Amino acid sequence: MLERIEDVKLDLGKVNGFAALCGDRTVVDSAEQLLPLGWHQLFTHTSDPWLQHGVDGHPQERSSDVPVHLTKRMWAATEVRVTHPIRLKDHVTCERDEPVVVIKQGSSGELAFSREVMRWRRGVQVLMEEAKTVVYKAAQAVGQVQALTAPQQPMPVPEMQQVLMLDEVVLFKYSALLGVAHRIHFDQPYATQVEGYPGLVIHGPLLIQLLLKLARASQLGAFSGAYTARALRPSYLGMALQLNLTKRNDHVLLWVSDAEGNPTLTVTLRA
Repeated sequence: MLERIEDVKLDLGKVNGFAALCGDRTVVDSAEQLLPLGWHQLFTHTSDPWLQHGVDGHPQERSSDVPVHLTKRMWAATEVRVTHPIRLKDHVTCERDEPVVVIKQGSSGELAFSREVMRWRRGVQVLMEEAKTVVYKAAQAVGQVQALTAPQQPMPVPEMQQVLMLDEVVLFKYSALLGVAHRIHFDQPYATQVEGYPGLVIHGPLLIQLLLKLARASQLGAFSGAYTARALRPSYLGMALQLNLTKRNDHVLLWVSDAEGNPTLTVTLRA
């Protein structure tokens, strides 16, 4: 069921701000300024300044199907298909469907998976469709944070790697670019003492964008195409992470691994 339609303001300043943040001149040096695959995430969050925010910094507005006692929120998965390159000069509208909520029992207790589908249009033409899943769970005691899901199998040997070391300034600036005030990304006492994480949590969308940047650097990425991203466990600030890439017959597999070599997030990229 269609929930609402809104205008998307493709702000060149925001795009250039993110390009500088991650050291990617793909848009800045382009003759026709196209939005790289994955960069739509800079514009998908609510921009309504009148929305009241909850204790965690997120707007209190959420589906009524999510049980109220599940107060902890985290991105879980994304499926994106861009069928036409998105120009920064385009007038784009966004259609959002009403989220569909599924309640499950996980190893850490009750979970609510909220899946929202949105479509970007230029006139009647669909440019992009995204299905995003957010998981809600009950707050846990310090040190009890668990993986969202266990990896199904060991990851292959990467053909390309890049060491990633982020800091608090990057996370703060990225939160500001998104217009997201989720405190697990910039408020150390809140992240550790209230939500029970061992440190600040790195944004899942940021890791996706950095993986897609690695694919573009290897000439395997573009301005259109499809990818599926899935969070396996949180990635924390203060630890060295590894960006990895390997090619398959019909897709490119990208993933983030932590200092112990455990995958924390995967992206499957298709043309």
